[in-house]
Amino acid sequence: MRSQMREVVDATPGANPAGAAAVLAELAALVGFVGLELAGHFVGTAEPADALFEAVIRRQERTLGLA
Repeated sequence: MRSQMREVVDATPGANPAGAAAVLAELAALVGFVGLELAGHFVGTAEPADALFEAVIRRQERTLGLA
């Protein structure tokens, strides 16, 4: 993973491979959530999905040290 993140880290002052990987993972989670919501996959399970979206964002804030 470090070698894969090296290009991102080298281009971002103060970044480290683990942090870059965490940001990439959380971006993938967010894009996945939005894709599922737009495709209607939360209908009947997490409808409205507002509370679920809020929980995802709060978890990401904690994971990335933004909270």
